[in-house]
Amino acid sequence: MVVLHIITDLTKGGAELKMARLIAAHRDRSDYVHKVISLRTVGPVGVHLLSLGVDVEALGMQRWLRVPVAIVQLRNRIRVIDPDVVQTWMYHADFFGGLAARWAGKRAIIWGVRLADLGPSLGISRLTTGIRHLCARISGIVPARIAYVAEAARQIHERLGYDPEKSVVIHNGYAVHENEKIQAWRRQRRAELGILPETILIGTAGRFSPQKNFHGFVDAAGALARRHPNLHFLLAGRGLVRENEELAAWIARAGVGDRLTLLGERDDLIEWQAAMDIFALFSNGEGMPNVVAEAMSVGIPCVVTDVGDAALLVGNTGVVIQPRDGDALVAALERLAFAGAERRRLAAEARARVLAEFSMNAAVARYESLYKDVVRVN
Repeated sequence: MVVLHIITDLTKGGAELKMARLIAAHRDRSDYVHKVISLRTVGPVGVHLLSLGVDVEALGMQRWLRVPVAIVQLRNRIRVIDPDVVQTWMYHADFFGGLAARWAGKRAIIWGVRLADLGPSLGISRLTTGIRHLCARISGIVPARIAYVAEAARQIHERLGYDPEKSVVIHNGYAVHENEKIQAWRRQRRAELGILPETILIGTAGRFSPQKNFHGFVDAAGALARRHPNLHFLLAGRGLVRENEELAAWIARAGVGDRLTLLGERDDLIEWQAAMDIFALFSNGEGMPNVVAEAMSVGIPCVVTDVGDAALLVGNTGVVIQPRDGDALVAALERLAFAGAERRRLAAEARARVLAEFSMNAAVARYESLYKDVVRVN
């Protein structure tokens, strides 16, 4: 079966990495061939896929003047590749890729939707919001199925007009590493930071965006640091660097410059998560937050806001608070930081939960079933 993936870009985001993991899971499978077209650039994820032997190409659709030409190119490439399934990822790819695929005569089209909240306050552009509304209008005729990463994403998009008869929810799948490897990562990364065994390391991760509310996390770190000298804080992700003047100002006002490490974007984030004692997600909006599941997979208990499917993901293995409630974040982190027995229990339960309910094998099996279903009926 030939599956053509069409994605908006191949930078290091949740959708891009999920797609790459799905493709990598079929590396040794002769019954599946995956090909990738990026509307914009090849990017680091594309380079990684190329290293795995996956066909990757980019259309350079960075400017609207390029859109008509790129759509024609995309239609032509779909005709040449002649895939059994066209799987699109994110709104722009759903819209343009879906229309190009139908123009090329394909009906076995799967849209991919990740976000469970949108709006100016979350840093989402009006253009993207407009594309989403256009997708809602054509969702009854373009895709054969709409694959949501989270139940919360399904609910909000169906309320916006997405065809409910096309809906399927497939949560992300995650690897669960051996405990010996996790402990080695923990020792190595904490040593690099100069973190003492008795120091509690509290971390978070994601791209720098209003949606992620790093401002609220930094404020909480400041409140905790003033009360407890044995806490250290870690931020990792695109834009989380000292050169970010807005972030640097928040850190200075919170007074945690010497107690907070900024890693920036990392290929080895999972190793730094293993070094943490608590992971926090203080987002204002999410779909299915990969960083939470990955922290859980290495045995790190999480404090999360009740956005998207974050609460569903952690279940009873972490602490769930309301978005924008800084006092609740401080209280939850403080309680877990100084409740060693509870923290260790939650850590073990978190890792077991990912293994039992959110493994990569389970996600791959659901996608394979979906592929066969759309091919059968189209």
